[in-house]
Amino acid sequence: MNMEDLNMLLETLLATQEETTWFEFKAKRMKAEDMGRWISALANGAFLEKEAYGYLIFGIDAKTKTVKGVNQFWPMRIPKNEDLQATILPDLSPRINFEIHELIREEDKKKIIFVKIPAGSKKVRFKGKAYILYLKESSGSV
Repeated sequence: MNMEDLNMLLETLLATQEETTWFEFKAKRMKAEDMGRWISALANGAFLEKEAYGYLIFGIDAKTKTVKGVNQFWPMRIPKNEDLQATILPDLSPRINFEIHELIREEDKKKIIFVKIPAGSKKVRFKGKAYILYLKESSGSV
C-alpha cells in the first residue's frame, strides 16, 4: 500500500461511526500474544463481513478517534517486523500473511502503523483457538 492509499484508508475508517469486527484502533503497544489473538479475530471478522482485509491500526485513540501517533516503529515489544512474523506466524492456522505498513501523516508528522490482515477462507486460529470480536455492549476486547 502506498502513502495515498494509507491516508485514504485512515480517513475512511476514522469517518465511520464505530469500530467493527474487521478493524480496530489502538493507542498503546501490546504483547505478541495479544497481537496474535487480534490477528485471528480481525481475519475472522473480515471473512464474516465479506471484507477482503481486516486492519489493526496503531496510533489512534479508539474512543475519541484522536490521532495520537506511535513513538517507535513498532507498536509492540518486538523490535522488528521479521521478529513479529517469526513470533506470530507459526501459531496461526491456517497461516495468513499479514502485512505491516507505516504512515507518517504530512499534516502533523504523526506515525501510524497498519497491520493489514487478509480475511481467512476458513476460521483463523491462534494457538488452536479461533477468535472473533463481539462489539455490542463490550469494550471491543478479544
